[in-house]
Amino acid sequence: MRFGVESKSTFLVLVVTLFVMFGNACAQTKEDKMKQIKEHEEKARQFRYQGNLEGAVKEQQKAVDIDPNNVGSLVLLGSIYLEKKDWKKTVEILNKAAAIEPNDAVIHDMLGGALENLGNNQKSLEHTKKAVELEPENVRYLTNLGAAYSLIEDKTNERKSYEKALRIDPKYVDAFYGLALLEEEEGNIDKAIFLFNQVVQSKTEDEEIIRRTKEKLNKLEKEKINNP
Repeated sequence: MRFGVESKSTFLVLVVTLFVMFGNACAQTKEDKMKQIKEHEEKARQFRYQGNLEGAVKEQQKAVDIDPNNVGSLVLLGSIYLEKKDWKKTVEILNKAAAIEPNDAVIHDMLGGALENLGNNQKSLEHTKKAVELEPENVRYLTNLGAAYSLIEDKTNERKSYEKALRIDPKYVDAFYGLALLEEEEGNIDKAIFLFNQVVQSKTEDEEIIRRTKEKLNKLEKEKINNP
């Protein structure tokens, strides 16, 4: 049976109506998904704040399950596993995120840290270099790159990374500390002492790095006295 003119008009109206209804339903579904994701992520954040990392993982995983291609949700889940020191799971999750968004410096920097803890120093270096490539002025990434070079004993590039970080931010404590360790390793005691003192004199709230720095200074000062 062929449609007449009136039937064609009726059919067209029906198609347009259904299309609009379908579009609205899709938009509603997407909106509902985003709402659910945010709810789970907020619960995960609260658990994390309370120190309940297991609870945080479960809630964040629920957010990821709603939309497995949501890079932000994957990165948050990876960061919780990183905090749990579950390096393998961190790498697994962040590799998924990197496959979706290969040019995210945060993902590559986090992968570098997790891979370093797994002892995969070369792969760690590759990801950290990628982070710096994407954000060449980021002093944290540059300092992490210096640390990554130190693990493969490439002292030349290690030094360049720390020095570049300090040219960008002359007060960046982690770069001072990394460079101080390098000077100590190379037997440049006076330079190492100077750099460690820069760390102590900084306004950093990182109590652990201050504690380690003071230990280093005590050790080096004794070495100077014993080996004038």
